[in-house]
Amino acid sequence: MAEDYKLKTTNQKSHDGQGVGSVPRDAARGVEQALIELHGMAKDGGTLLNLRNSISTSNPSYAELVNQGRALLQKIGYYGY
Repeated sequence: MAEDYKLKTTNQKSHDGQGVGSVPRDAARGVEQALIELHGMAKDGGTLLNLRNSISTSNPSYAELVNQGRALLQKIGYYGY
């Protein structure tokens, strides 16, 4: 079951509509969390409408996943990375 969870993928689009292709679900969560850190959630004065973080800061993999997300954003030329 845990292996199935890690093998799930999703297609993500950058801010200009350019796709980054099929990425593992955890990588997509890392991208989402990196964007939350960059832009902030509206409830905290930011611009994103997320109601909660994609990855809890107490998750042992938090730093690794967010760093993967930042790397993907940098790879597609997302501003701020």
